[in-house]
Amino acid sequence: MNPQSLFHNKLIRVLLLLILSLQWTGALTASASRESAPRSVLNTYTVSSPNGAISAIITHDTTAGTINYRVTLSGAAVIDTSTLGLNTSLADFNSGLAFIARTDSAINQTYSLPARKKTTYVDQANQMTLRFSKGGQEVQLLVRAYNDG
Repeated sequence: MNPQSLFHNKLIRVLLLLILSLQWTGALTASASRESAPRSVLNTYTVSSPNGAISAIITHDTTAGTINYRVTLSGAAVIDTSTLGLNTSLADFNSGLAFIARTDSAINQTYSLPARKKTTYVDQANQMTLRFSKGGQEVQLLVRAYNDG
């Protein structure tokens, strides 16, 4: 596999992890966001891979209550700043979100797959969990950063 294909595979895995990490069933909306609201207070939360090469940066606009994310590889943008939101039957988590808490953890486990070249595989990443609320409902955003995307 050529380096460009590897890069694209890593990009897709990081994006899918961000999207799938929202722990609610509903219609997810993710679109590019290049505008910033004036006078907004932005809180930034970052998780980096164990080797520090890949970083996922989540930005919470406390005025609008919106969430944006971006992903970098060695400091260069892999996924440009994009809006992240979720609509469910419980609430519209696209705006009006209030930050509750952040928890960090490290993942380091092994697993095996039958009939593969290797007997064991390593699952190693850093994880950040951000909790937000809106209208008495809560949503958690889990973001993992792996060395290989």
